[in-house]
Amino acid sequence: MEAAQGAVAARDLDQARRLLTDVRLPPAAVRVLYEGMGLGTGRKVAVIKAVASHPQASSEILSDIANSGPESAERHLASNPQLEPGLANQLVGDRISAGATQIALAANSAVTADTLGWLSEIATGFRGGPESRDPKFGRTILRHPQADHEVIGYLAAVPELAREILRHPLCDSNTANTVFEASIEQFHEGAQLRFLRSEFADAYYAARLLSEGSEVAAKEAARVIASRWHAQIDDLGLEDWSRDELLRIGRSRKGPHAIPEAVPTLYRHFDASGELLYVGLTVRPALQRQHEHLKGKAWWNEIANISMVRFDTVEELEVAEVNAIRSEQPRYNVTHNGRRDR
Repeated sequence: MEAAQGAVAARDLDQARRLLTDVRLPPAAVRVLYEGMGLGTGRKVAVIKAVASHPQASSEILSDIANSGPESAERHLASNPQLEPGLANQLVGDRISAGATQIALAANSAVTADTLGWLSEIATGFRGGPESRDPKFGRTILRHPQADHEVIGYLAAVPELAREILRHPLCDSNTANTVFEASIEQFHEGAQLRFLRSEFADAYYAARLLSEGSEVAAKEAARVIASRWHAQIDDLGLEDWSRDELLRIGRSRKGPHAIPEAVPTLYRHFDASGELLYVGLTVRPALQRQHEHLKGKAWWNEIANISMVRFDTVEELEVAEVNAIRSEQPRYNVTHNGRRDR
């Protein structure tokens, strides 16, 4: 104790650091060094870091370090192999992005699944929004030995982690479904393809990719359905043209490697009273284009019926669209529409 008091009185940083290397230093002496040299205007970061790693530091002191830093000391505390769960949660803080302290927590095997759950909020962008999503940090959390089913479920919402999640031993059908829905919601082509090639994919997931996935994923889904689930095609609730296309692929000499050709389609949206809402065209799978309207048009919930007409060429389709808009004046078309009461 006298040596600690002497180091504080002389402001002897070297002596204080030497004292704190002794794991047998009494708790009272650790407190003297922390309060005398780690606080106030003359605080020494080196002392705070040493106290954060000292086994005789009281929980009160460690809590103070967790609250007030500095970050280098917080990082030392986060790396402590004897870190208590309450302090670990405290160190997560209200960060919306992973700093050195949070990264150290995710790598500390003493951290519990509860703390990993809080860290997952950072990795998934739950705190800071989609732009703050951090797949790299999420991979660190996934490697933690205490990552449980709930943590894996949180991270499944990050489509960039689809490969790791789908291969994880704790991944089940519900977690895999979260991966799939995130891939659709966030329009992540790589995650869609990862899911389609996983053990969790089936004919119904593949059918959804035909209508809601990226163009590449939709083509891959068509190949897979035609090759693996050909007998289920009639059970998937597909439109006639889509069903016929899959059957054609199955009969093709190229079999599952055939790529569906573009199908020029003119579609009309009607409300419950039969009023024409919108006329559009697509050369992609028609249901896929409908899903884009679902994502981007405020009037989607007004649609009660849809009609579709196929054409032999894109040129014929384009002419038919212009003529239909001019003559039928759908409520929500702007280009080529002479209506003034929209």
